[in-house]
Amino acid sequence: MFSSNDIDITFDAAAVENLRDISFSENGEQIDTTVIGDVYKLWEEGTVDLEATLEVLGQSSLARGAVGDLVFTFPDGSSPITLADAKIFTREVKGSLDSEFTTSLTFKKARV
Repeated sequence: MFSSNDIDITFDAAAVENLRDISFSENGEQIDTTVIGDVYKLWEEGTVDLEATLEVLGQSSLARGAVGDLVFTFPDGSSPITLADAKIFTREVKGSLDSEFTTSLTFKKARV
């Protein structure tokens, strides 16, 4: 498991190993609700887009299209970051001369 700062990450209940980098974002669409007569622009939040990206050293056995729960567990045992029904939408393998190969996996919430 990835233990930087003692955070463990699992996908579909299996430990994700050899992690190099992680990111998680929650981005809501911004809906302009301003009407004539408003002094300032007014906004509402629309649909939220959840996305996580994991960078793994070397090849990963995780395949594009795989679906499962992506869970970040913190040292106190809490899991404030959980992406249920996460699907791997992007799998990118890269490397360069005299450098290690890495696999980048991008997860988004899927309709199951």
